[in-house]
Amino acid sequence: MEGVEFDAGFPAPEPSRDVPDFCESILARFENTPDENSRSLCVVIGAMSQEIMDQNLPRTPVAYFGAACSSLDCLLSSSTPDYQVASSLLISLSFLLPSVSAALLNKKLEFLSDILIKALQCDSLSIIGVVSGLKCASHLMITGGDGNWETGSQMYGVLLRYTTDSRQKVRRQSHLSLHDVLQNLCGTLSLAPVSQGITAMFQKFLLLAGGSKADVPDVPGGAQEVLHVLDALKECLLHMLLACTNSVLKNFKTLLELRKPIVTRRVTDILSVICLYPTSQVSPEGLLDLLCFLAHSVSSEVTTVDAMTFTARLLDSGSKKVHSLNRQACVIKLPVMVNSLRDIMGSEHEEAIFAATEAFKSIINDCIDDKLVKQGVDQMRMNADMGGRSHSSYLMRGILKSLADLQRLPDEDFPYRRQLHECVGSALVAMGVETFLSLLPLNLEADDVSEVNVWLFPILKQHTVGAYLSYFRDSVFDTIRLIRQNAWKLELEGHIYSSRNADTIIYSLWSLLPSFCNYAKDTAEVFEDLKTVLCNTMDEEPDLRVIICSSLQLLIEQNKKVLDGIDPSSPELSFSRKRAMSHVSLQHAGRC
Repeated sequence: MEGVEFDAGFPAPEPSRDVPDFCESILARFENTPDENSRSLCVVIGAMSQEIMDQNLPRTPVAYFGAACSSLDCLLSSSTPDYQVASSLLISLSFLLPSVSAALLNKKLEFLSDILIKALQCDSLSIIGVVSGLKCASHLMITGGDGNWETGSQMYGVLLRYTTDSRQKVRRQSHLSLHDVLQNLCGTLSLAPVSQGITAMFQKFLLLAGGSKADVPDVPGGAQEVLHVLDALKECLLHMLLACTNSVLKNFKTLLELRKPIVTRRVTDILSVICLYPTSQVSPEGLLDLLCFLAHSVSSEVTTVDAMTFTARLLDSGSKKVHSLNRQACVIKLPVMVNSLRDIMGSEHEEAIFAATEAFKSIINDCIDDKLVKQGVDQMRMNADMGGRSHSSYLMRGILKSLADLQRLPDEDFPYRRQLHECVGSALVAMGVETFLSLLPLNLEADDVSEVNVWLFPILKQHTVGAYLSYFRDSVFDTIRLIRQNAWKLELEGHIYSSRNADTIIYSLWSLLPSFCNYAKDTAEVFEDLKTVLCNTMDEEPDLRVIICSSLQLLIEQNKKVLDGIDPSSPELSFSRKRAMSHVSLQHAGRC
């Protein structure tokens, strides 16, 4: 094998270096492999090893690297290059590059770039040869570029060229190489031209697709290249400049309007990556517009269970993302997303219903705050006679009404009651028990027992946190007194069964006391008035002593933990629950 020289700029290795021999490791790995590429690789590296020894040089990675570069340069200058050997040399370089210092790569960047570009422009290289060459190109741009965009731009052009290659393995490596380059150029001046390059390519193929007359099933205008670039954007969009990201998003709505599943899935995959990545930057308005389009599509079109499930999860992560970037924009459009989730929950597909339920819970926990609830209540009072006008202030009332309607379904038609109750519990935590019961009351005064919302009692017991004891004192006690008077009247009239039902409801109302004591907001202000009622009740109604004692014990233990400096929260708690618990401050606990 000819052309192994070190006077082309690669330093002669120092003989004192003691490192594992590259040739031996490759032979041990590939010499018994029947694959033609592997056999060629072993022959080429064996020849390089022999020539390095013939020149009395140590067989170090730098020696092999210099030999491979020189041999590839000579080979590509030949009138009849052996492309199988060229592929083997590119494979060798991809193995050796990580062992070569950045200083040496910077020094010889122009020479290395020239031979890589020349090699990758050859159409006769094997697939593994092209893949290896792309790996080398991205490594040089990242490690050896040193801000030299003039040289790096040529290799970047080669990476872009292979983005739409017909060979899947080559195309996939091009996408990964683009991702690595973008990720490592973040914060450098080179990020701008790199981001602009892939954006321009995307827009070019969109234009070409719009004018194409090819008839490829399920692909708009036969523009297979658009699909390939979308695959690349899934890897790259997170790391591109914000202006370029927003420019790409503006074109996504046009693609979604095609209503081609093969296109829609690629777009939604990209949106999912953006929404799930914590530090991704994107225009909240542009993202929200796409989410609302997808929400409308689920509500208005016949779609598959996979599409419904994926859209529900995307609305979940997307609402959080938009809310974190622009709360007001998210609030205005929440009804659109909620209506879509409601429609999904009305389907017959278990996986889609579960995803929609989880999304409901997440939106309630992360996007519904005290300010929004207050706005909703105020608007409901102001617009009580405005019929079915769509307004964000009706959001929580509409959600709870829809969930209550689901509760009325018979068990054989609705097997997801546990998930429903968890979703309602999340609403309770986010809104607070007072607002919750104002929108979805227990309805204890109903003449028809079936209209009483007794199903809410377990939810109230499990999820009430950060409530006002004054509400229990003023509202619940009054209800208990009225029901007790009615129970006595029913018993005197001989309606023993109805009287016992009333007693059961009284006990259920009392059983809510521990929950109202769970990080109560006004213990110090209310307890003096409350203790007299509690003491009298313990004397007069022994059956309630356990409930009252456990409530008092809960108050004591929680306030003691705060005074002792013990943080009651844990990472798995929702934001709403942590917020409700945070009202018990050191000063508050000290006054109790």
